[in-house]
Amino acid sequence: MKLSEIESEVVGRLRRGERAPPADRPSTELDWLRFGLNAALRAAVAVRAARQAPIVESVQYKPDGTPFTRFEEEIEDEFRRSLEELAPDVSFIGEESGGQWRCSGIAVALDPIDGTWAFINGSETFTSSLAVFEDGEVVLGIVVNPSTGELAYSLAGQGARLVQLTMFGEDDVGVDLPLERSTSETLVNVHPGRAAGPLLDCLYEAWRNSEVRMVKAVGGSPSWSLVEAAKGRFVYVNLWTGRAADPFDLAPGVALVRAAGGDVVDAANIPIEPVGHKGAFIAAVDTGIRKQVVNLVAGMLAEDRGG
Repeated sequence: MKLSEIESEVVGRLRRGERAPPADRPSTELDWLRFGLNAALRAAVAVRAARQAPIVESVQYKPDGTPFTRFEEEIEDEFRRSLEELAPDVSFIGEESGGQWRCSGIAVALDPIDGTWAFINGSETFTSSLAVFEDGEVVLGIVVNPSTGELAYSLAGQGARLVQLTMFGEDDVGVDLPLERSTSETLVNVHPGRAAGPLLDCLYEAWRNSEVRMVKAVGGSPSWSLVEAAKGRFVYVNLWTGRAADPFDLAPGVALVRAAGGDVVDAANIPIEPVGHKGAFIAAVDTGIRKQVVNLVAGMLAEDRGG
């Protein structure tokens, strides 16, 4: 349960208050891991500090009614400047500041606060997330929960990891994902939303029939619920209606689930694309349990369309 060498190095830099990113341009996947962990933790530290400060005057609203804060813009601007100094040929896209998304070469996507409603309302289910792409494929996904001190990441070909940062003086620890399952029964987490009513009705009926052991509906960051799926205990269901997923939306979490040995699929049980996906998706490590929930979701959607 000890930290790896790179984890220990980056966390040690954080503890010492060394905010400067690496001096050289990242050239290998491990370089990008070091850079990405450093950047994600810096963003999480800034978000955690902002959470303790008055935020009402910093909250603004987009045309679609979703909130954002000036903190996010400031974090993205600082990250963009650091990346331009270090690797000016790398494209960057931020959740608030935008940017040019390219499917060739290296691209980095950052969302300082995924789950802004949870952040501004004092919940603990918001995250900071970062993804590094090479030729359109995710090579690094990082999700940090500033409230719980948990950082999950996956590096292409190297599995998924979960780092628990000390909060009460205990040691920092790092473990491989998925975690050991405490039960083989089906536990489902549904992303709440106006369209999720029929789905919840369907799952509660399955719960009453003992087909499902637990149903919960936790809002906030989809990335955090994907991390929970990567831990191996819950199936995560999100109807994801509307717009196509941006590079900073689902990619870090999808990469984590897949690196943990699971998958994220649509209602036809087909693996989704991390960028550009539309419609329902189901994430889980256990194949059999995921297929069971896929069948429930597909049946509900078919019945809903028929109605």
